[in-house]
Amino acid sequence: MRVLVPESVDGVLAALGERRWLIAGGTQVMPRLNDEPVELDALVSLRRAGISGVSVRDGVATIGAATPLSKLDLPFLRGAVESIASPTIRNLATVGGNLFAEQPYGDLAVCLHALDAEAQIDGADWVPIAQARRLVSAVRFSMPGDGEWFYTKAMRRRHNSASIVTVAAIVRDGHAALALGGVARTPVRAAAAETLLAAGLSRDRVEAAAQAAQQAIDPFDDAYASAWYRRRVLGVHIRRALLGE
Repeated sequence: MRVLVPESVDGVLAALGERRWLIAGGTQVMPRLNDEPVELDALVSLRRAGISGVSVRDGVATIGAATPLSKLDLPFLRGAVESIASPTIRNLATVGGNLFAEQPYGDLAVCLHALDAEAQIDGADWVPIAQARRLVSAVRFSMPGDGEWFYTKAMRRRHNSASIVTVAAIVRDGHAALALGGVARTPVRAAAAETLLAAGLSRDRVEAAAQAAQQAIDPFDDAYASAWYRRRVLGVHIRRALLGE
């Protein structure tokens, strides 16, 4: 197996082909190579493509897609990052790779949906995070203010466990965003709940939003929880995230 290591986004694009896979941290690619019969000509590494690092300017954070999760040093995201896998995995797994992790993994992707993040595709155009495809070179989003960000994750054990329910939200005057993970095959936004929360975080509104969020989900059974259980506890974790219960 050859590993190509281009030194720019253009070099990565030129190296890609039908039988070539991108690899950054390898936490998703290597298990597939080890466990599945695949026919590949080469792996194309993002290690030296110049797409790592974190910058914040004028209230907008821009994060290179090859940035390891452990280097994502934005204080409001610390709890979310630390809820993902183990320190060893976080030293390898990247921001861009997390966008393509299948649920019930991909908790950072849930956060990015709540943040209305955009993804830079092939080093050029910026698109909504839900349209991320092929080579994502960076993500960007507006930083939330103090007291506007909410996050919780229910899982079976402290480290290295997938999500049962993940809740990420921003609530500020006249605006709310509520993203959910673990309750559908991709991260989802709970639009009906957001409409209710935009007016504020009273207990009655949060209770109503927890009920309305059921419209957005399509839960599934896996080794961590049943679809029934995920649906049953969703409201509990929305209240826990937004009201601190």
